[in-house]
Amino acid sequence: DNFNIYTSGMTSDSSTVDAEDLLSVSAASSASPGSYTIQINNIATAQKLSSSSFSSYSDGLGSGYAGEIIINGRAISIYETDGLDDIRNRINNANSGSNPTGVTASIISYGKNDYRLILTSSSTGVDGISLQNGSSSDLVELFGWKDSSDTLKNSITGGAQSDTFSSTTQSIQALLGLSTGQSG
Repeated sequence: DNFNIYTSGMTSDSSTVDAEDLLSVSAASSASPGSYTIQINNIATAQKLSSSSFSSYSDGLGSGYAGEIIINGRAISIYETDGLDDIRNRINNANSGSNPTGVTASIISYGKNDYRLILTSSSTGVDGISLQNGSSSDLVELFGWKDSSDTLKNSITGGAQSDTFSSTTQSIQALLGLSTGQSG
């Protein structure tokens, strides 16, 4: 029986990335001989979301922006006197301790009077950024992270993501609430 044991091995055609950094393989005692080629076209990236443009990073945003947003299950309070820098600091403070959000915030200037609050997930792949309103104010939409239908995020990497789909096995037709014969 020992003469029929097979092992697994990997190689990479990249001089900068080892195959072991991309995936793992193993062979069971019932393995058959074979050779397989796996091509990795894209490596998962962390989700990033950009807010709408603001003319200042430090001026208070006003009473329309007072309320709470929930980032990955943690409530972040926002006050009318807060500027983008205050909100950034509060988001970054929530990403610590025993229950971190897994999201960091930064401010990027795209030009004169064009400042944006950027949220970046610490996780790559499907674990991204979950945003919800924690108060009656629709702060998520005000910041420009979702549109009025509450489905699309203004993503600057990785494409748009939806929070309304909760099933990986249900058909797209059913998730969108379409009946047979409807098309868009």
